Amino acid sequence: MAGRPHYYLAFIGVVPEAQGKGYGADLMRHTLKKADERDVECYLECSRETNVPFYQKHGFAVWRQWRANESAPISWLMHRPKKSDTAQSEATSTTATVTE
Repeated sequence: MAGRPHYYLAFIGVVPEAQGKGYGADLMRHTLKKADERDVECYLECSRETNVPFYQKHGFAVWRQWRANESAPISWLMHRPKKSDTAQSEATSTTATVTE
């Protein structure tokens, strides 16, 4: 993503006692709405495997697993395409389905 406009979601989290109440999803929707308005892609690094499905629900996909060294924990590097790329991909997918 070097050189391309993007949002890097460095820290999004909710304190444990407030988890499961939709606050994290609200934060994510707010941030992704801004990214969509600017038509930029998003990138984040997830440090907990249990959180990967949360980000996937918001359109992110794992594109790489990474660890600094053998004893370091794994991070899931995740990417969400910009809105115009997603719309184009969906249109292509729909066209392919219709023509088959």
